[in-house]
Amino acid sequence: MAKKKLISEPDSYPDLNVMGLSTQIKDYRLAFLMNNLLGFNLKKLDDLPVFFTRINAVVYYPIFTFYDVEQRLYYCLIGNNNKQQPMIHSIKHADYLIFIKGYPEQTKMEELTSNLRAHNEIQLAFNAEKEKIKNLEDIMTDLELHLANFE
Repeated sequence: MAKKKLISEPDSYPDLNVMGLSTQIKDYRLAFLMNNLLGFNLKKLDDLPVFFTRINAVVYYPIFTFYDVEQRLYYCLIGNNNKQQPMIHSIKHADYLIFIKGYPEQTKMEELTSNLRAHNEIQLAFNAEKEKIKNLEDIMTDLELHLANFE
């Protein structure tokens, strides 16, 4: 009998970085904190609808966005936890996710992580491995469709 191999798909989003944050503060307070701490200008959008085939339902997550013109980076702060289901199950210990679209320098990512870790209201800040996020394609599709409504 022939052996079956799992063929991994090529990285569909090579310009995407995902960070996880664990904190007890509310989403609007975290956005305000990041605006002051990092010099961002995160703005609240309508909640992000994400469809889950497993539960056959759309679940809504809070989202804040900011585009850094100088660095050409697009930041999305998204709540990971919802009463129904975490958006990314493999990193459900993260209360919030930061999606960074673009090609940040490694020093920029390290600076961002260390600045967030240094704040006493943030318990954990880490870089998530995209390869371990099973539903990344679905989430990115929903995110891109959602953001297209605001451009």
